[in-house]
Amino acid sequence: MNVCILMSTYNGEKYLREQLESIYNQKDVDIELLVRDDGSTDKTIDILKEYESKSLLKWYSGCNLKSAKSFMDLLKNASDFDYYAFCDQDDYWEEDKLIRAISLLEENKSEKGKLYMSCLNVVDSNLNFLYKSYIPKTINIQQEMIKNYATGCTMVFDKKIKELVESYNCDYIAMHDSYVCRIALLNNSFIYLDQESRIKYRQHENNVLGMKNGFFSIWKNRFNRFIHSECIASKTANSILKCKNVYLKEEDKEFLNLLSNYKNNFKLKLKLLKLRIFEKEEKMTNFLFKIKLLFNKV
Repeated sequence: MNVCILMSTYNGEKYLREQLESIYNQKDVDIELLVRDDGSTDKTIDILKEYESKSLLKWYSGCNLKSAKSFMDLLKNASDFDYYAFCDQDDYWEEDKLIRAISLLEENKSEKGKLYMSCLNVVDSNLNFLYKSYIPKTINIQQEMIKNYATGCTMVFDKKIKELVESYNCDYIAMHDSYVCRIALLNNSFIYLDQESRIKYRQHENNVLGMKNGFFSIWKNRFNRFIHSECIASKTANSILKCKNVYLKEEDKEFLNLLSNYKNNFKLKLKLLKLRIFEKEEKMTNFLFKIKLLFNKV
């Protein structure tokens, strides 16, 4: 199997070499690494040029688009492969990360696309284990629209998923990983949620995006997201509904309409409030969702 690994870099010189070497240590797969630099001002580009001179990667640069648009640009520019994988610049991949994902996907014969995601082994800057992140055993479109379970650096997907993403061509994309996952769910693609992790997800002072550990940090993060909410779910729903030549099941269309229009219609808001979207293991997620609904922050 051949895999196109898509990496977006931005001032990543400190950990980039270590990540690249872990990629080249992947076993039992043929890889091609395509990198887009998002406007680095440190020595990241020098490192990319060095590895390019050894024919170990292909890269190009552009203006600073931020993470989501940079990764989507990479996906658009990737050529034809069996599988694709998003990749951060500062993590560390176990040698069987890709082959495990592909092997699990190959067990399913879905013609509607196949997507793999996993939990994370969160580590510190020196790759010392901190904790294992949570991922549910199953998800549906309602849950994923409200809470992003997708972590891009764990994702591996086939070319059918790539084709689906390109066919939607939405005008609003908050994050590349949640966007790809939502499209897969809307199209009944096969999704494997791995309770094991083959990636060391590095947390350090320069993370562009990251996970915060500890009670205070977690709640501070949640409070800040609430106060500065960009209403991602409703904007995403509205954007998907505007996509042309895209088939949506009636129940999915109804839910997206609720999200898109609830702010201007109290009856729609009540319908959303009555929905039981999350399982009992995530009571707090359900509670926070309803609070955000009341304040038009979804």
